[in-house]
Amino acid sequence: MIGIPYRLMRSPDTGAVEKVVYLSTRRSGEAGESMKAARGEYRSAQRDLYKAAQRHRSLARRVEQIDAEDDRLDKLTTDQETAFDAISAAQGVADTAAERIVRLSLTANYGNEKAVEIIDLLTDDDLHDMVLTMQTGEQPDDFFPSPGLPGKPTSTLQQDASTTESSSSADSPDSKSREEKLG
Repeated sequence: MIGIPYRLMRSPDTGAVEKVVYLSTRRSGEAGESMKAARGEYRSAQRDLYKAAQRHRSLARRVEQIDAEDDRLDKLTTDQETAFDAISAAQGVADTAAERIVRLSLTANYGNEKAVEIIDLLTDDDLHDMVLTMQTGEQPDDFFPSPGLPGKPTSTLQQDASTTESSSSADSPDSKSREEKLG
């Protein structure tokens, strides 16, 4: 697979399940153009989310500072609720754009059917983390907070690291179906 490795960790009742998927960062062709458009939508939604959150915090401070008998309180409270609705709307747009980016990325590597299967296993946070991974090339350190879990994968070799071969054969542990892993 060509792309940036992303490690999914799940802890079902039967034990930890780990799966590595590869995120394509294609920037050319029709798929690349679609991903560029989706990244633009995502960045725009993230900006809108940030602005709405700032406005909400500002209004919350003003509501806290204003006297309960002040005539402006009702208007400020209504404005605060409107700002909260804007936060929810921007978050929904960001979630949709993140899912679109990840779907396009996974489809480039795995085909549409397998991409849908993978996306069905993801949370909204996974989608946003995958977009971040595609932007930076690495998973954040806080993905693996427990000391017993492996460190983050990187797409570059360390100075004293040796190269290892990867296998995508059907008999590798990572290629087992979800049902086989769970049980």
